Amino acid sequence: MELPQIDWILLNPSEVSTYMTCFKNLDVMTITPEQCAEGTLNDWAQDVVTNGHINHKIQGFLYSLVPMGLFNFVWLGILAPQFMKERKEFY
Repeated sequence: MELPQIDWILLNPSEVSTYMTCFKNLDVMTITPEQCAEGTLNDWAQDVVTNGHINHKIQGFLYSLVPMGLFNFVWLGILAPQFMKERKEFY
């Protein structure tokens, strides 16, 4: 179904410091909601898919260079357990 009168953009950010991420401190991988929104709006009408902020665009590019199997191994086996522990403690 086509709806030409509706503009849309797919947003794939990395970490944004919100309640959902336990208000994670800002760092190279974590941005504010305002930065995410500004990056997304800057891409409006230019792209249909964006990572939003420039930091997340760089991350997305770097992730695309890593084979999915290796990425999943590192993410699920090493990184995710640590941040899930932190989030369980927060909630």
